[in-house]
Amino acid sequence: MPSPPKQPEEWALKFIASLRTMPIVSHACDEAGITPSKAYHQRKKAKWFAEAWDEAIEEGIDHLEQAAWQAAQDGDRQLLMFLLKALRPSKYRENRRTRTNGDDKNDKIEIVLTRVPAREDESGE
Repeated sequence: MPSPPKQPEEWALKFIASLRTMPIVSHACDEAGITPSKAYHQRKKAKWFAEAWDEAIEEGIDHLEQAAWQAAQDGDRQLLMFLLKALRPSKYRENRRTRTNGDDKNDKIEIVLTRVPAREDESGE
């Protein structure tokens, strides 16, 4: 990451720190006391800021993922399935196809759910 200027504006440091804990731009702007347009303008203008922003978002998402994983292990089955689908989509995602009988405008619609077979590198073979 490029180094920030010798004395970056205080709001920029607050903004980046806030993104690390909660990766939501509007929240980080509120914490830093700036408008989103000011943040996006600085992002376009300063490479160090754009790269620090991206790194902070990734770090914030890592924290969120850890919290979600813990909640899933504590019994939140819906969150557990969401995480499995996100982290191993080739194994856990649902494929949906829609078919009609083709008779008229009141066609019966059938939704078919299929499980995607695991890739070779995920099957344990």
